[in-house]
Amino acid sequence: MKLRILIFVTRMNVGGVTSLILEQISKSSNPDLEYFLVYGSTESNEIEDSRLRELPCKILRLNYLQRSINPIKDLLAFIEFIRILRIIKPQIIHSHMFKAGLVSRVANLIMLNKKMTIHTYHGELTEGYFGGIKVFLYLLIEKILSNFTTTFIAVSKDTKNSLIDKGIGNTKKWIVINPGVDFKKAGSDSRNKNSTPTVIWVGRFERVKDPILAIQTFHELKMLSSHSYNVLMIGNGSLWKKASQLNFENKLNIKLTGWLNSIEKHFKSAHILFMTSVNEGFGLVALEAAKYSIPTISTDCGGIRDFIVDGKNGILTSREPKEIASKLDKLIRNSSEVRRLGNNAYKLAYKKFSISDYIRKNEKLYFRIYVSKK
Repeated sequence: MKLRILIFVTRMNVGGVTSLILEQISKSSNPDLEYFLVYGSTESNEIEDSRLRELPCKILRLNYLQRSINPIKDLLAFIEFIRILRIIKPQIIHSHMFKAGLVSRVANLIMLNKKMTIHTYHGELTEGYFGGIKVFLYLLIEKILSNFTTTFIAVSKDTKNSLIDKGIGNTKKWIVINPGVDFKKAGSDSRNKNSTPTVIWVGRFERVKDPILAIQTFHELKMLSSHSYNVLMIGNGSLWKKASQLNFENKLNIKLTGWLNSIEKHFKSAHILFMTSVNEGFGLVALEAAKYSIPTISTDCGGIRDFIVDGKNGILTSREPKEIASKLDKLIRNSSEVRRLGNNAYKLAYKKFSISDYIRKNEKLYFRIYVSKK
């Protein structure tokens, strides 16, 4: 009999978490596993990943599950999930994102803790997402739920250490599984040595990704640099209108695309990836860029150091716009340095961060905890 794995995620919006789930299910070749995917609704300023329709597993949507808090809808989503558990009867529930982790572990507790539960933390929600009483409540809930969780997965060493320091779980329950990417999909790029450098920024237009810092940096860069360059910002969110207004007022000529189902063609023509996050669990987009030998210049935050080694395969900076602009200007003016950093990024990503390793480590964990709990 196959081991039934229910992967439960709050929403399947275009982004890093969704990409990892899609890759894991679609590329799994283990005949002893059967996957099921349960997920909720995207927010109004997000789009659902179109690759969802191509998955080779049973897919179930919870009509009432959403990221934002709504007591009535949350209760209905909880009831829906319990019904699904009774139908599917999975041996292991693997949750991603806070809301899915909350619903799945409470549901499992009510059902007398019969399932093994794994929760993957893709970042540290106490930094950059919300503050005050919400942080207190989040930590309290996670500390309680840690008593009813079989294993915790962190996408970086920083995420693991930070959450353990905050009292979530004990060291024995934690493992680190870094994300990975599929290098078979990279293909050839369309850059040439003489093309105008293109800087690309990708992410949600929310405080945790800090697109406003990116706009401020490009404003400083405009005053500092005499060299030509193009800027592309891909994504959407609550700060998109503010970013768009600042772009217009300062005549920065940044191209704001909104969400795109695929950004492959833009990576193929880009030269530098720019990240301004307040907090990153890992920063999967840096690996995606590395597939195309694109180096990343990023604020020094969270788990980004699991991949980027400052000055070797990328650049790490403070959050000061003038400092970032200065480092960005040096890269724009030095194409050979961009190529050196980009080639090193590709080599490290290819060696240590493949999607096959990510899948293998997750599936090895499933069998290990299943055997240990029998």
